[in-house]
Amino acid sequence: MLTLGNFRSYEAQSLWDMDQRDEAEALFQKVTEVVPNFAWGYIWWGDCYWMSDWSYVSGSDYDRAESLYRQALSQPDLDDRDGVEGRLDDLNEEKEHPERRKKIKQTRLRYIQRRKNLE
Repeated sequence: MLTLGNFRSYEAQSLWDMDQRDEAEALFQKVTEVVPNFAWGYIWWGDCYWMSDWSYVSGSDYDRAESLYRQALSQPDLDDRDGVEGRLDDLNEEKEHPERRKKIKQTRLRYIQRRKNLE
């Protein structure tokens, strides 16, 4: 099941990065239903909302990311509880220090623009 969780989550992240968000959402949802104890399905899904290129261009959605991490933590047999708690801590740290995100955003947007120029 670990291989399935990894593969399908990578696929969902790729769909997200290709601006196919509805398809990505549906696939992440399926991953968390089929393998509900696979922490990284929730982590990568939540990351899309505050750590992806989309989040730097369109604005982060901390609430959605947090709800996904908390959904993971509600699973009694979650396989990597520490990983989810760490992401939640990082998210809260960023929310408390928006100036850090502002610095990262400048660099990230330059990187995104350079990559688009190569396409």
